[in-house]
Amino acid sequence: MRLWAPAVTVSLALLCLSLILLPLSNAASAQVQGATYIRNDGSVEGTGLGSIQRSGSVYTFVGNVSGKLVVEKDNIVIDGAGFTLKGDDGRCVVLTQRVNVTVKNLVMTLDGGYTVDMDYASNCTLSDNVLIGTPEPIPDLPPPTRLTGPIGINLLKAENNVFENNSITNCFNALSIGWSNGTVVLGNKIYDSIVGIELQSAQGSVLKRNSMFNCSEGLSVRVYSTYSYGNDVDPSNTVEGQPIYYWVNAHDQTVPFDAAYVVLVNCTNILVPDMSPKGVVAISCTNCTVSNVIITTRGEAISLLNCSRVNIVDCVVELQAIGIGLDGSSNNVITGCVIANCSTRGVRFAASNNNTIVNNNFEGNSYALAAFQDSPSIGNLITKNRFTENGFAISTMGGSTISENEFVGNDQAILCSSGSNTISDNNLTNNGYAIILQTTNNVLRNNRLSNNTEALQISAACFQNDVDSSNTLNGKPIYYWVNRHNETVPGDAGYVALVNCTEVTVQGLILTDQANGILMAFTTNSTITGNLITGNVNGIYFYGSTGNRIFGNNITDNGCAVYIHGATFTFMIITSYTPSSGNIFYGNNFVGNNNTLYDVAGVYSIQGSPPSANIWDNGAEGNYWSDYTGVDSNGDGVGDTRYVVYANNTDNYPLVQPVPISVIPEFPAGTLLLTVLFVFVAVAVICKRTSLRTAKQDGALS
Repeated sequence: MRLWAPAVTVSLALLCLSLILLPLSNAASAQVQGATYIRNDGSVEGTGLGSIQRSGSVYTFVGNVSGKLVVEKDNIVIDGAGFTLKGDDGRCVVLTQRVNVTVKNLVMTLDGGYTVDMDYASNCTLSDNVLIGTPEPIPDLPPPTRLTGPIGINLLKAENNVFENNSITNCFNALSIGWSNGTVVLGNKIYDSIVGIELQSAQGSVLKRNSMFNCSEGLSVRVYSTYSYGNDVDPSNTVEGQPIYYWVNAHDQTVPFDAAYVVLVNCTNILVPDMSPKGVVAISCTNCTVSNVIITTRGEAISLLNCSRVNIVDCVVELQAIGIGLDGSSNNVITGCVIANCSTRGVRFAASNNNTIVNNNFEGNSYALAAFQDSPSIGNLITKNRFTENGFAISTMGGSTISENEFVGNDQAILCSSGSNTISDNNLTNNGYAIILQTTNNVLRNNRLSNNTEALQISAACFQNDVDSSNTLNGKPIYYWVNRHNETVPGDAGYVALVNCTEVTVQGLILTDQANGILMAFTTNSTITGNLITGNVNGIYFYGSTGNRIFGNNITDNGCAVYIHGATFTFMIITSYTPSSGNIFYGNNFVGNNNTLYDVAGVYSIQGSPPSANIWDNGAEGNYWSDYTGVDSNGDGVGDTRYVVYANNTDNYPLVQPVPISVIPEFPAGTLLLTVLFVFVAVAVICKRTSLRTAKQDGALS
């Protein structure tokens, strides 16, 4: 909510002059500059002195007044007599904690704040007043551009107040009733506001004959599990001339098609068909259907609170803050809907379980499907939907089943931030991130990932997932191995992750355009050789992996050639670090990478944990580095100066020419001989260079 700063009504020069001229004995009077007070003893002080006349308990305006009016006396009547009170300092009339005060026939103007502030007021009456805010455009709202301004009348924990025959214009929220009981609102007219009348846990309110025009949200009923909703709101209340239907304990009925706003409380078997209201709210309802409803004005279109077996069918929800909200609502169905261009959530889940979201089209939402804060929602089925060009398509809210959906052009398609999820038979194409796993025990089957910027990303230490080779990346199988030993990754791999593995060989693969070319978590004594690892965010990603051999690879044009993580976080603070040390790198070509080595321990300076220490040569030959600037004065192919990879990491024998590496894209059955030949040639080249270097050293010694 945006409140506009009040205008300054007294110039700085005059204020300074008045402070100089005022005697010390009048210091108390200086405190009321820019405001009028009706004191508890009945006296009037401040800018309104002389413009407000008292006759017993009645205070009558006889002229216009500038500055806020602060009422400190109970059991009085304030008659504006058609004159204007121009508010200041974010307030126009302050009735906080007042009892039995009537304000009538007063024109009130204010550009931001609360025109009438009635916190904790009781038995007060506002009648026949005119409240005018100052409109300001909000540029990011869809056309027609709406206006904002002050809160017209603000009630907070107030009791038994009456508002009758008032006119309210150009307010952000014309009448806000929050945690207040027994409010009576009769015959008011509200124009050009964002919200006409807001009920927020407003028990026992009576609303009749109120009219709202050109309001984004005419009536707004806020939903929360502890709020109260027992109010008397009849169809004499209208928005743009159409009636509001607020039904309590209704059964087996159909809402008329001319509804401007629909509220159902403790209802069963209600049909809401074929209409274009400002919003639909269902609270503690069962066996209801909302069908063919179109809502395109800004707000929260359809809200379910503590509902079950409600069907939302073939609806169109666009340009909302929240399209459909599910709060404490389970076993409902959303199907055949178009949910588009919602600024926060297309569908919001909060403690809502076992709902089915099927055959819907989500397009252009900030979050198409997402939880509210950290409220878990378990067992929801999200199937056969199409997600197009959303920011986040799905952010899981608990253990969900996500199957047979199409994801195209989303910034992030599936973000598993909570729960053990089952993700199967989805098509993910041209997304930024296709699948991000920030939890463990997720099951992935038969998902097809094509042309995504980053297909599969594993965050933190969430490596224990069940991802089999039925999942494909650009038509090639994903090999996500957990607890595998003494095996070779097949040559048709499109993605490789090794978790808790030992003595696994990865060779002859082309691994490109992924979050991580190869992921190695808690993996030891394994070999990576003869691969082209290019164009990834990270070429090789290590987490707690030691004693591995990485030789004879082209590692080129990655964001980071080698990335070492190993840190765990608690509330954004690193609490531990598992190093990846003792790995040996030699005979590789590191070319055109933005960073050679990134180690989280070196960047964050984790207490007691220096960066991982790895070996970058075999004692005679190291690696080729495209950014190495040293010289080879004796022509043996090895630079005369060392190459510092990172702290604790140095290549003592950097190569000055690239290693000739032949990457075999596929290793079908029967190519074992080619594999053996490749390894033999690589070893022979290294041995030859070693013998030449030894001979040169012997000659130098002699």
